[in-house]
Amino acid sequence: MSYIRYLKLTLPPFIITIARKVRNLYRYSKGFNTWDDALQNTTSYNKNEIFDKVLSSARLVRDGVEAYERDSVLFNKVQYDYELLSALLLIVNTESRLHLIDFGGALGTSYRQNKKYLDCLSVPIKWGVIEQSEFVKIGRREFQTDSLQFFDNFLQVQFDVDLVLMGSSLCYLENPYSILSDIMEVNPSYILIIRTPFTESDNEEISIQNVPSNIYKASYPFWTLSKSKLIKFLSEKYELFEEWDDALQAYPDKSYGLLFRKIKLL
Repeated sequence: MSYIRYLKLTLPPFIITIARKVRNLYRYSKGFNTWDDALQNTTSYNKNEIFDKVLSSARLVRDGVEAYERDSVLFNKVQYDYELLSALLLIVNTESRLHLIDFGGALGTSYRQNKKYLDCLSVPIKWGVIEQSEFVKIGRREFQTDSLQFFDNFLQVQFDVDLVLMGSSLCYLENPYSILSDIMEVNPSYILIIRTPFTESDNEEISIQNVPSNIYKASYPFWTLSKSKLIKFLSEKYELFEEWDDALQAYPDKSYGLLFRKIKLL
């Protein structure tokens, strides 16, 4: 048994949690005034190298060699997000189908994560992924099915959307509120934001995330958004249906899952 594994088995859980938070502090740099300021302080990275690693991992999961991948990291068993799964089943129950857009969904990571359960459902399923052009091209060529489809933008989507899912993607956009405006134009019944850092104040922060080198060499600007500001921004058309603490993504700030439901007009 390795030394690290021994510590995990013997130390109290709260000590492990604190240790992870301290470790993660070294992966983030805070205190940038603008997105451009942060961008100028990111290191250069090989975009092709990152794409190739994500593609290689996704192929291994698709072909049944590995159980699950997230952000190119492979796992020997599926890491379920049960709040996400509950939201999907809620929509199936209320809409008698599952038509969703997975914004920033790579090559269908979340689709394959939940496929075991989705395959048990006798309802129409359309899981559309909106991604960068490289992902869309290879997605359509190697991963697309009757249920899983790939798009460059919302305009290409040709079905009514029940849910827009943003899994740790909103915070990496330079103009997140612009994308939220686009989503409201799509008019889904629900909007789900998961694995995303939020602050309880009205002030929003820009930081840099340094990806551990054992995954790939890269660094990105990202937002810690104001939860109250985001809720208010969506409030004209959407109400907060449910929220929860979300520890599936390691950020220096608290991460939440937020499920919004379209307000029904009287």
